[in-house]
Amino acid sequence: MTTTAIEPELISVDQLAARWSVHPDTVRALIAGGRLKSVRVGRLLRIRREAAEAYLAGAA
Repeated sequence: MTTTAIEPELISVDQLAARWSVHPDTVRALIAGGRLKSVRVGRLLRIRREAAEAYLAGAA
């Protein structure tokens, strides 16, 4: 799958929470618990699109 300007490679905690219709703290808890992989860009947490898809595939 190729990356486009519409779907960036890295998404923020808030963007992922909105996409999943959950609170951002829920996404942060998944990251803190090691269930969702993330990367740090400076002080910011970002989630690779592939990591979010992998989490959903494993959670189903």
